[in-house]
Amino acid sequence: MSKKPSEVTIEGMKKIILKSGYLLEIDVADALRKNGWSVFSQYPYMDQKTGKVRLLDILAMKRVSKRFGVSLLIECKKATRHGWAFSSVGKSKMEVQVPLARLDYLVGKLQEFIDLPAVLEDVDRIDGFHPMKVETRVGTSCCIPPGHKDDFHEAVLQLLNSIRSVRDRMVTQMTFPIIVFDGPMWEFYRDAGELKVKEIEYLQYLSAMLNEGMKGPILIDIVRFPFLPDFLNLVDSSVQWLRKAPKKRKK
Repeated sequence: MSKKPSEVTIEGMKKIILKSGYLLEIDVADALRKNGWSVFSQYPYMDQKTGKVRLLDILAMKRVSKRFGVSLLIECKKATRHGWAFSSVGKSKMEVQVPLARLDYLVGKLQEFIDLPAVLEDVDRIDGFHPMKVETRVGTSCCIPPGHKDDFHEAVLQLLNSIRSVRDRMVTQMTFPIIVFDGPMWEFYRDAGELKVKEIEYLQYLSAMLNEGMKGPILIDIVRFPFLPDFLNLVDSSVQWLRKAPKKRKK
């Protein structure tokens, strides 16, 4: 009697699942549910460039008010033999690019519900909105060790392709793109001419790639999986910020 291929046995399937990123997706989804998010795994969307259906790892949603809510577009990546190293700068050195990314991508949603001019005058209030936190460093490029798959830019492209489709389908949602990475992460920069490298848990990546219909670059939250509970607290502070921000009256 011929032996079953390993792929159709329980032990063979376990090995396949363990090598894949499915367990990371499950763990991320569980953390979101515990934090009060509605979670949809393998969320389908139409890639407008190719006309094909693609799958986003996770779409999570939380209501802010009766009129609108927040959605998280999440790609999950796991690596055991390489990490991601980001060239980073402080936001104070990117006075033009970062505000463009922080506001233009979100303003279309904000101005429909919130008295945006009044909010922008209150710097302390703005800092409660996590994309605008001044202390969060910004990654401008990502270094992948030679000989390894560029899974970072693969995740970025997946998010960029999904953003417009999801925004068009859920017009009352403010959307935050996120990559959750289960692997080591570093940032590097020059300090007085010396190269500095240090381990990090979180930064925002400034995507220079533009999608049709978008006014400017996009800030993508890059989160190491162990830091996810802390990051979700930051996102919850943004939800609370939106709830407390001065609202526009219905016409």
